[in-house]
Amino acid sequence: MSKKKVLIFVDWYIPAFKAGGPIRSVYNLVTRLSDEFEFHIITGDRDLGDDSPYGETNFDVWQKIGEANVIYLSKKNQNLKRFKSLMKEIDPDTIYLNSLFSFTFTLVPLWLKKRFPKAKYVLAPRGMLGKGALEIKKKKKEVFIALARLVKLYKGIVWHATNKKERKEVLKAFGKQNHVLIADNLATPPVYSFEKIAKMKLESFETKRFLFVSRISRKKNVDKLIQWFLDISMEHTNFTLDIIGTIEEKNYYKELLDLIGKNSAITIQDAIHPKVLVNNYAKAHFFCLPTRHENYGHVIIEAFSYGCPVIISRRTPWRKLKKDNIGWDLPLDKPEKFISVIKECIEMDADSYLQMSERASMFANEHIHQSEVKISYRKLLS
Repeated sequence: MSKKKVLIFVDWYIPAFKAGGPIRSVYNLVTRLSDEFEFHIITGDRDLGDDSPYGETNFDVWQKIGEANVIYLSKKNQNLKRFKSLMKEIDPDTIYLNSLFSFTFTLVPLWLKKRFPKAKYVLAPRGMLGKGALEIKKKKKEVFIALARLVKLYKGIVWHATNKKERKEVLKAFGKQNHVLIADNLATPPVYSFEKIAKMKLESFETKRFLFVSRISRKKNVDKLIQWFLDISMEHTNFTLDIIGTIEEKNYYKELLDLIGKNSAITIQDAIHPKVLVNNYAKAHFFCLPTRHENYGHVIIEAFSYGCPVIISRRTPWRKLKKDNIGWDLPLDKPEKFISVIKECIEMDADSYLQMSERASMFANEHIHQSEVKISYRKLLS
């Protein structure tokens, strides 16, 4: 029996990494379900924010990348005519769109929907309908959603929500008549055993290492995080905070550098390749993400998988973490709680920490290998 064909449109795909979670979501989807589906991916020719295309990559031709057939389109070929030709060539059973607002890789393929009536269209909003996400460029997004409803842009598609909360967000934005299926994101397993991770963490336990990994933008509240650590540095000096991520807003980045000033315990750098980043996770003691909104948060489950208890906002699906002894989910309107928890982490002894760290690792392992997720994706893509 031949496999069902799934055609995925996505702005960035490996070797891209700067866009974070959405790339990882598609890569893990292909990796975990390639034994059941034939995947074809149409994507761009450069990473997020880059002026130049990928080096040593063939453009505008299909090629085998891992378990998928991928075509990296040059700028001149990212258009309606080329998309139509490629879609006709593949004749997919399912067309999967990996963004809500992408003009090129979502709205253009949607425009061609009537030309491919037999294909099932699936759209993943990737957290873009969450309250925190909608607060950014609020007016533009409100106008877009109103127009999309008016012209019935998303009529007949299946929405891919990663949890019940995101399902409610879709129905609120586009109406209760929409068809929404829930399939949790597929996470990446760690490359090191917990024994090796624990050894790396204990090598310099006297100085607690805190790690932030995400896009460096206002949505992630990086400025607040830095200010909390600056306040704490008046009382404690045995810590470091490493901030790593794609620098999206240049002015905001400059504000952060000015805020850090000469404090050598706090560093900030552009995104680094996932193969290198795993060592940052493995060496870090705690992970911080005071985000305004995440519909999933690949960085959170990756932190757990490398034995990092997390200090995050309550604007993510990861809740009741203290009860499971794997971290803290805290209200953004109470910064004193974040400061108190960070101090608690700095003062934590090795035995208490290792218990937390191992529990976080076990929690991630259980989540990564849950069998019901693959069942959800079969339903979503079939």
